[in-house]
Amino acid sequence: RFLRRRRGVRVMVAHTTLTDAARARIAAAVAEAETLTAVELRLVFARSSSHYRAVELIYPALLALVAGGIASAIDPHMHAVTLFMGEAALFLAGVGVLQWAPLRLALVPPSVKREAAWRHARLHYASIGLKQPHIKSAVLIFCSEAERTVEILADDAIGEKLPPSVWQPIVESFKADFARGLVADAFVTAAGACAAILAPVFPAEPGQANDVADDLVEL
Repeated sequence: RFLRRRRGVRVMVAHTTLTDAARARIAAAVAEAETLTAVELRLVFARSSSHYRAVELIYPALLALVAGGIASAIDPHMHAVTLFMGEAALFLAGVGVLQWAPLRLALVPPSVKREAAWRHARLHYASIGLKQPHIKSAVLIFCSEAERTVEILADDAIGEKLPPSVWQPIVESFKADFARGLVADAFVTAAGACAAILAPVFPAEPGQANDVADDLVEL
């Protein structure tokens, strides 16, 4: 069930930070929300969905290649060893500069970042079912800060009764709170709103176990 198709919504969010007090608020909100519904809620905040290490090699290699071509065009008689050493120096310098994560991230194409966040969210969602295979249904609220993306994912059982459009107002509220730097409010409001939507269709069951930790997962 947890390895089947997931339904989600993606938007842009702003840069943010979290405190211990904010984490405690979020965990308390998840615990309260889960008293209303049998669906488990999992909240995840990823600082980045990938290290994009390939960028450290691709751009310096292109720089060295282009620079070598220009140098050869300017001086066709340049000694091969000199040309090689110059290209190697440029390559190593580029690799060193791209150790700075903000610059490396800025050079990653948007489509690659979207794909990384998309994949990261679904891998984490699948891990819920792999670690707790007896869980019937779960909703994941996943935010990837570096890629400025947030998604709400639900399994097929939920998708059959609740269309993807029901999550859109929650996503928009999440987006607005993040834009104002209200990180805890974004997660707290989203948890409560998801539970309010789920409760009429998947009400809480007497004596239900809490199989997924309420704490915000930070990656």
